[in-house]
Amino acid sequence: STTYTRNPRPKPRKGMAKRPARGAHGPLESRKRQKLTREPPTSEDVTTSRQLKKLLEFHQDARDARHGLQSFKLLLDAIVANKDNEGELAILSGYLEAVNPVVEGPEAVYVPEIMTMWSYGASVGNDDLLSEVAALLALLLQATSLSLGLLPYGRGICETLLQEKQLKLISKNLSADKDKGFVISPALRLLRELVSYDGGVFSRRVFRAQSWTFAELTRNLDIRFRAEGVEDARKPSVRTNAARFLFACLKYLPSDNKSELLVQKGIMPGLLMRLPDDPPALVHEALDCMTKDVIEDQKIPTTTKSRVFWVRLMERLAGLYSYSHDPEDAEITVADRVHDFLMLTCTSPAAGILSKCNGLYPNSIILDDFSTGDFLWSDMGLEQLSWMDQYASDITVRNSSLLEVALKLRPWASIKQGELLVAIFKAAPEIIHVYFLEQKSFTFDPKLSMTWIGYSSFLFHTMQLPVPEHFGLQGDYASIPPPTSALLASIIPLPLTQNALVRCLEPKWPLVSLFATRLLILALEKLQTVLSMHAEAAAGLKNSPWRYASKKLVNDFCQRLPDLKDIVRWYKSIPDDSILCKATASQLLSLYYKVLPQVALAANFDVSPFLAKTLGSLDKPFEDPRDKGLVLLELENLLEAASLSPGMRWFSKLQGFPVSPFTVLLKLASSGGENESSETLRSILESVATEHQIVLDDAGLGPVFQALEILTKVDPEVSLDGVWSLLDNCVAKCAASPLKYLDLIPEYVGEAHEASAEINISLLTIALVEQLPFAVKSASSADLGTISKFISAFLGSSISAGENKDWIKALTKRMNSTLTAKTTIELPKSTKGAGTSKSKSKKSDEVKSRTSTAAQGKSAETVVISQEHLKGMLHEPFDGTEDNSALTKWANKGIDDILEDDYAAALIRLLGSEHTSIRMEALTNILKLAAKIRASTHSERDQLWLLLSELAESARGHVNTGPVPSAFTAFAIHSLPVLINPLHPLYPKVNKYLTRAPVWPAGKIPMVHDVLHGEPSDDDKYYTELSWLFGFLFDCLQRPGDIGVFHQTRWFEKVFASACNPYMKSGLRMKVFKVLYRATCIEGGSTTLVTRFGVLSWLESLGAGLEEEEERALVKALMERVWETCDQGHVEKWSRGGIVGMMKREREVEVVA
Repeated sequence: STTYTRNPRPKPRKGMAKRPARGAHGPLESRKRQKLTREPPTSEDVTTSRQLKKLLEFHQDARDARHGLQSFKLLLDAIVANKDNEGELAILSGYLEAVNPVVEGPEAVYVPEIMTMWSYGASVGNDDLLSEVAALLALLLQATSLSLGLLPYGRGICETLLQEKQLKLISKNLSADKDKGFVISPALRLLRELVSYDGGVFSRRVFRAQSWTFAELTRNLDIRFRAEGVEDARKPSVRTNAARFLFACLKYLPSDNKSELLVQKGIMPGLLMRLPDDPPALVHEALDCMTKDVIEDQKIPTTTKSRVFWVRLMERLAGLYSYSHDPEDAEITVADRVHDFLMLTCTSPAAGILSKCNGLYPNSIILDDFSTGDFLWSDMGLEQLSWMDQYASDITVRNSSLLEVALKLRPWASIKQGELLVAIFKAAPEIIHVYFLEQKSFTFDPKLSMTWIGYSSFLFHTMQLPVPEHFGLQGDYASIPPPTSALLASIIPLPLTQNALVRCLEPKWPLVSLFATRLLILALEKLQTVLSMHAEAAAGLKNSPWRYASKKLVNDFCQRLPDLKDIVRWYKSIPDDSILCKATASQLLSLYYKVLPQVALAANFDVSPFLAKTLGSLDKPFEDPRDKGLVLLELENLLEAASLSPGMRWFSKLQGFPVSPFTVLLKLASSGGENESSETLRSILESVATEHQIVLDDAGLGPVFQALEILTKVDPEVSLDGVWSLLDNCVAKCAASPLKYLDLIPEYVGEAHEASAEINISLLTIALVEQLPFAVKSASSADLGTISKFISAFLGSSISAGENKDWIKALTKRMNSTLTAKTTIELPKSTKGAGTSKSKSKKSDEVKSRTSTAAQGKSAETVVISQEHLKGMLHEPFDGTEDNSALTKWANKGIDDILEDDYAAALIRLLGSEHTSIRMEALTNILKLAAKIRASTHSERDQLWLLLSELAESARGHVNTGPVPSAFTAFAIHSLPVLINPLHPLYPKVNKYLTRAPVWPAGKIPMVHDVLHGEPSDDDKYYTELSWLFGFLFDCLQRPGDIGVFHQTRWFEKVFASACNPYMKSGLRMKVFKVLYRATCIEGGSTTLVTRFGVLSWLESLGAGLEEEEERALVKALMERVWETCDQGHVEKWSRGGIVGMMKREREVEVVA
């Protein structure tokens, strides 16, 4: 409380009489010290409306007036707390009816006694009356909004409040002294209720009266909670109430008034700049309001939004990342909410701060100044790229505001700030280079701290960003590449210098070294992607600057990269138990060889010792199976490096191993099953074997793997030591002297060499013949028996793989001459149909019917699909179930819910109802829905309105006669998701079709010609458009009349022809089969397909050209389906027995198979 001091009363002078005391109402009364405490008003229970009316009669006695107001307030509190309390509602209704003005009009005054009290309080300066009347009116509006019967009274009160006399009273409350928050806050609550009343119908008028309603708003936004701790939600401060009044304005005002409000001086900064000091509830409300009512409002110009979200504000909002006043039980913290808000604001063009840029091209480059003509680039070589040097340090960006925001973030100290910065880089790639040029506050010098790890994580996610398509340009590549410095900054950011990376690879910091290795792996992978994009852009141009730019990029990149010797040194220093680090380092070594072979080859690095060490570790037991997977991954990486290294000694024995690396890996690949690692290992071994001319290109190592598989299947415990020793000798000698074994072929084959004109045999087979006598002398009888079985299986598999059979028979005789009678080599009696291949196809692995082996010679099992299985694969139920509730459900839903939850689609389907009344009602509701969408704020409202209006006009002539054509309803249903998503590849085509004519022609299928015969919107979206089309055509087939439409327009032929595309994937072809199956489910459909479109002959020819056994079986099952559902008598007569004969042949072939 404030303390006042009274001046001492002057003493009377002599001769002067003492002045008499004044009465209680004398002229000196106003000079007395005022009472500073506010006495609470008294109250009584209100039981009747007459009692309430009497209590609210005007009294000049403030106590009596406050007594009536407080009694009314308690009644309103009870109503708001329990809106179903009929007794209190009846009292309130009776009172409002009693004081209802007799003459209604713009000058009519509702609740006149309360307004008079308010005016009286203002005239005598009674702050209690000013406060309590405003609070009561706010509560009265809230109470009347709870009941439909009281809404007219509430509107009348709102009209009264918007009269000039009451507006001045509101302004007086708002302009009270700053320390009189109890006077200001009720007026702000009253304005909030007034703006939001009845869905915001009075919001525009409140805004027009802003000279009164917005009085001192900027000042009031600054009157916040001053005490210690967090503001009590039950006692909001003046600032909180002012902010909520603004939120209501932004929610309910039309977009034009909202735009005007946003740019008024001081209001939005006063609201948003002080958010870090506000209670958590208010921060959440502010961010939600700015998201839903400003950013997502497409009618507000982006220029207006950009004036709201200025740089200083964004920096201030970023301070909310460290907000510390969240309640303990908060599900979403302020930091999480502001993170979502900043992510949206900084990455969405709708927010106004993000401007469209040219990706990695600087803003100052004018691409039209460069030409693609070869004559401009001729033979200048790298000199033609000299213009790029000016962008190494002097770059202008279009998103300068966003750059300033990015530079204020601290990604090394906050994960969320790092995520925001990475999102900014993705939205505006032009910023990346400039950011790292100007951000000098943190370096990458290695130090094992949380700050360094946070910064490393930020760099990692930055490098993970994908390279923008066409480097950020729309349509196609430009005639010139982006500056190398900009590209390099996105591949390997500037803090990652060569010296810093080398220091990170010191053995004393294993975790730091692991981070640095992962960063280098990302950089090399990204460089590989960028180089392939350069090659794509330079395709077809002889002297394209793209070719020289790729060389410059590699040169500059290598200057930032550690030498391979540094990587090898760190790899050697990794302890054996650090399996993850070793696998990661091996991946980096492999990438050096694949992406930068010139750097790797210059290092003259021998992979053999590392390969031997890794192979040796595989023989040890692993406590965790995942550790073995990491070791196998390390081995795979080393093998990739070894396959690219000319210094790799594949066929020299390693220390500690009885055989060469090639044979060790061959053993590992043969025992690894059919997993992905084994396939990679086999591929590498086959490339090495064919490169050294050990095996033929066509057969590869397939016969070897087949022979080993046969041996282990017969006896899983068999010892193959003798086989591995023999194979190791043979491959080593073949690799060392291939010409020697070519010269031995005529000697070993003998007469068969001259008898056969075909020369087709692997040198490994010749080496086996030469080395077998030595193996016989040194091997035990058990090993010799295993060797003979292996050679028998190997020769049989070689014949199946296409090698010269006569020569192999001659070689078999020669080898048997060196063996005993008990261990002869025998060729399989039949070697047909099993064949081996260089590498097993994954597709054929998926087809379970192809499981034959070379030695066993079993014929492939035929896949048969029953009609039950076919139905499960292709059949979908018709849209026969009518959901009549769709006629009413949509009316109470929002536009987004109507479109996304299929309420609109369900309504459209009712146009195909069998009942005329339902069809007519559906048509009426579709027109209402179209009008509702057009009046909404949906971003695609015009296109959606046009679609529904055209559907209604096209269906109007069919509603009274029968179901609307299925093509109309199906097109409308399938077009809805296209129009909602502007990024859909068919979005421009659907819009173009809708603007072509207001009515769709009957007897035709909408837009099918544009998709099937027109150019795709993007080259890579052709099959996406076809997938949409086949789904649309499938839904077009509902009734027999729909078959007639397809027949007349001959779309069956064109759809079936598209399925013959050899590049079409099986999933898309399956959709064509679904269209065909749906046609067979309609009466007369199969007969029409056979007699008018020759579908059985088409299926027969299609099946003959398919490679997959399952697809061929599916085609056969479809043929059976068409035959069983057609009019067989009519078809037999029409085809003169030809169709019957064809079906018999198909069945006979199936039985034989």
